[in-house]
Amino acid sequence: MYRREKRQQYALQMKGGSSQHSYIFSLGYDKNIERLIANQNERITLQTQQTLKISSKLELKTSVFFLNSINEQPNASFYRSTTLNYFGSNGLYPYAKLADELGNPLNVVKDYRSSYLDSVEALGFQPWRFNILNDIANTEQGTDIRNLIAKLGLRYKITNKINLDIQYQQEHQTTQTRLLRNSQTYAARNIINRFSVRNSNGSFTYPVPIGGILDQSQTTLNSQNLRGQINYQETFRTDHTINAIAGFEIRQRKTSGFSRTVLGYDEIYGIGATNLNFQNTLPTPVS
Repeated sequence: MYRREKRQQYALQMKGGSSQHSYIFSLGYDKNIERLIANQNERITLQTQQTLKISSKLELKTSVFFLNSINEQPNASFYRSTTLNYFGSNGLYPYAKLADELGNPLNVVKDYRSSYLDSVEALGFQPWRFNILNDIANTEQGTDIRNLIAKLGLRYKITNKINLDIQYQQEHQTTQTRLLRNSQTYAARNIINRFSVRNSNGSFTYPVPIGGILDQSQTTLNSQNLRGQINYQETFRTDHTINAIAGFEIRQRKTSGFSRTVLGYDEIYGIGATNLNFQNTLPTPVS
């Protein structure tokens, strides 16, 4: 469940120009291997700034910032969450053995007594045992964030004491989350078994189809900002200064998104079950 952490950070910056034009370009890359097996995150940042003096009174500034962050967290089984949160009210019993001497994953008791699981598995239910290490290996959980910000600014020098600033900014951000617990995970097998119906001839009907559970969501942010400002500054003698500003600002921000859960998900074909019955109440084998 644990390993050595590793932190990697790389950065590159270039800048230059002349009296009429200057620029800054920067690139960054981070990759962090976390102490929990299978968890890691990566981030790429890119930024560029340009300043152009069009005339002695007019100056133009532009900048673009881009970020892409990918966070993978399939392993939620750190010690504290395993003993307290991961099991809810059924805490992991002391000295639970997660693997044998050769490193092979072992089952641990969760939610149901072992004697009960022996009886229902003998009737033909799906394997119902919980195995932390197998769950980590069969879970995919990630968040992908992409953020783009573009800025445009103009400064006009009206007089030596008064100048006009106009700034515009546009931002676009998408956040995508994905949690896949395939058919080998406890979460998928548990919900399948809870609603399975054993027929009189020993066959089974699966209202929750055999397969994985896929949870997805996406949030999109679009914002615009326009700001205009007049700046006034005057110095009297050497120890008196007057600073004054007047301006306006217009801002628009819009967020949209969706989320969905797919049952019976097939990783090979990338599809899930669509003919689920959400109307009828079904009995469960767990009393």
